Amino acid sequence: MRNPKTNRRKEECDQRSRSDLPDWVSDELLKKTIEIWQPYYPNQLTRDDAIAIINNVGGVIDCLRRE
Repeated sequence: MRNPKTNRRKEECDQRSRSDLPDWVSDELLKKTIEIWQPYYPNQLTRDDAIAIINNVGGVIDCLRRE
C-alpha cells in the first residue's frame, strides 16, 4: 500500500506538469493514455507517466517518419 504523503506529492507533481504541456495534450488524451496502457503496468499510472508515454510514442513516430 502506498504512503499517503507520497501519493499527495505525486498528485502535486502531476498537477504542476500540466502547465508545461502543449495545448494538444488534453486532459482527455492523458486519461485515455492511462486507460489504454494501464493493463501493461503493475503500478497505477500517473499523469506524469501518461506524459512520458505520449512523448515516447511521439519519438517513435518521428523516427519512423524519417526512415
